[in-house]
Amino acid sequence: MKRTGYLKRIFNPELFQGDLSRDGYFEGWYFKHVSHDAGEAMSFIPGVSLAGKKMAFVQFIDGKRGKTAFFEYPLDAFKAEPGGFDIRVGPNRFSARGIDLDLEGSGMRIRGRFEYGPFTRFPRTLLAPGVMGWYSYVPVMECYHGVVSAAHAVRGEVRVNGRGYAFGEGRGYVEKDWGVSFPERWIWAQANSFAESDASFMLSVAKIPWRGRYFSGFLCFLYAGGAFYRFMTWNRSRIEALEDRGGTIRARLGNSRYAISVRVSARDHGKLIAPRTGSMERVIKESIDALLEVELVDRAGKLLFRGTSPRAGCENVGGMAALWAGEEGR
Repeated sequence: MKRTGYLKRIFNPELFQGDLSRDGYFEGWYFKHVSHDAGEAMSFIPGVSLAGKKMAFVQFIDGKRGKTAFFEYPLDAFKAEPGGFDIRVGPNRFSARGIDLDLEGSGMRIRGRFEYGPFTRFPRTLLAPGVMGWYSYVPVMECYHGVVSAAHAVRGEVRVNGRGYAFGEGRGYVEKDWGVSFPERWIWAQANSFAESDASFMLSVAKIPWRGRYFSGFLCFLYAGGAFYRFMTWNRSRIEALEDRGGTIRARLGNSRYAISVRVSARDHGKLIAPRTGSMERVIKESIDALLEVELVDRAGKLLFRGTSPRAGCENVGGMAALWAGEEGR
């Protein structure tokens, strides 16, 4: 498989970043779909695992019913268009135009097609080519993260074991991860089904290995009213509060211009398989049936955005909130 140029890959995280001959590596894309009335939410995660039993795969999450499934394929079933966003895993195809699904296994049969509207790209500059900012250029990160589309229109239908689910005039979101392993601990929340708004929100807080030690890093953005509001480790924002009380995560982040508060309560969880040293062997729990509330204000206290999103995604792995409160920066 021909390798795309270094800078093109950094500025276009949707492209296949890896090399199928590399050991101890993983890469996966996360495609989320929410119906217009937020009655349905389904995500599909195609990817590759290049450690232990090398494979390609597609994972499925049914947010409303809390069901998940893992579909395994031989590694040679994975194809990535050189220099373009066109991923194939067996008969399944994933691109900026949409996805075609033909999955069978784990007691499930899934057929369907989604068509996408134009992607909302995360802002890119030379110093910050993606959501990770200048960390995108660091060659030794354990895990890299990219936002492929913060928001786009979705239209389509999926049949799961013969039953149809329609997503007409729905909303979509695409992100991805690649590298060696997911972090030891992390919190992740994502929402894009705010009433009467094209808003999209994402928060990630993780324990990041760094030169034999670690730091607590975070990425957070709100896209609303055609603008991105960014709260990141790399742009000198800060976490002012982070707590987990009985499964409800509360966080407040700020910078010199804005402050953002979020509250997310997870509901049903499904089991996903996450990478450890490239091998898909770690079982985690994810909900895409969480309820997320977000509020954005400027430093004068003026309310700029307030919204509630059902069918939000949420992961809380390893107790990151407690880590942040007690051991940050050690």
